[in-house]
Amino acid sequence: MSLTGKDLVAFGKKQPVGVTCAALSLMLVGVLYFRSDSLDEQTKVRDDKQAEAKRLKSNIANSKNLQGQLDELAADNKDVQGRAVQPRDASLNLKYFYQLEAAAAVKQISDRHTTSVALPATGKGAPSKAAYTPDGYAIMVQGEFRPAVDFLRRIERGPHFSRFTNVVLAAAARDAELGAKLNLTVNLELLAVPPVPPPTALPAPGNVLPLAKRKATLELAQKLVPLQPPAPLPTNLKDPFNPPGFKDGEPDPALASAATSDPATIVVPPPRPPADRELLEAIAPLITPSGTAVFGGESLLLFGQKRLRIGDTLPIIYKDKPYELTLTAIEGNNFTLRLHDELFTRPIKSSPSSKP
Repeated sequence: MSLTGKDLVAFGKKQPVGVTCAALSLMLVGVLYFRSDSLDEQTKVRDDKQAEAKRLKSNIANSKNLQGQLDELAADNKDVQGRAVQPRDASLNLKYFYQLEAAAAVKQISDRHTTSVALPATGKGAPSKAAYTPDGYAIMVQGEFRPAVDFLRRIERGPHFSRFTNVVLAAAARDAELGAKLNLTVNLELLAVPPVPPPTALPAPGNVLPLAKRKATLELAQKLVPLQPPAPLPTNLKDPFNPPGFKDGEPDPALASAATSDPATIVVPPPRPPADRELLEAIAPLITPSGTAVFGGESLLLFGQKRLRIGDTLPIIYKDKPYELTLTAIEGNNFTLRLHDELFTRPIKSSPSSKP
């Protein structure tokens, strides 16, 4: 038995409700089938929107005290910067440790700055600028157990932020001069502000006209506004580019006239600042070590209870200005000091005539 179109039409007329429901069911099944792929995507979009709305609502609630929190963070950052050190001020930073050693009643053996100060790289491809940088120091003191521990606590609780990288506490060798029982060696880092790099040169402007166009503009300007010859200069006007006395052997007329008109009037030019060599020659005689010693195959320069190794720095205040000398060599009865790029060698025991 085969069904024809007439039979289906006749069946639809007899059962209109059933046929309509079947057609709608087939239509809904088709819609669900074709939209099943986008259902998961729409669900994910809905979840993302809900999470974004929750985050925005939380931000709005937390932003009520935003200005107060910002002011508090700025004050904390200012306090941290005030407690950070400058790597270039190694002599002042070593003075900080000298004060802690004196307060803890321990005897100083050596204090060294172990971080090399270098300006950060600039330009394209340079690493990102860090807010702070570590500044390393190596310190060695001698004393009893309690003063040594007190020295460590004073560093931890001091005004500068510090971090210990290595601490060694060992028995000291018998030394009649020092009489200490323990050697405390500390390697630590202080929180420091990184050095400021030099300003980079500004790129050449790109809106400069070519030479031919600039020449044409200049010629047009000269035609519109003719140039007038400058007025003659006064005869007594001094030339700032060639002042009197600039050339060797040429006297300054102002000084000569002052000396001839009034002998009591003496014009003294301002003194030039001393060079590094002159400073080193003036400071070196003031450094009077007590002798030398050899410890572990290494030569030491003695200043009473203080000992310096080759490479150690010696902070000096000369005429109310701080300087930092470096011990570069110990040879026999002589030692060599360095100030910047200048070297000066002098005997360990000064003769009576050479003392300042």
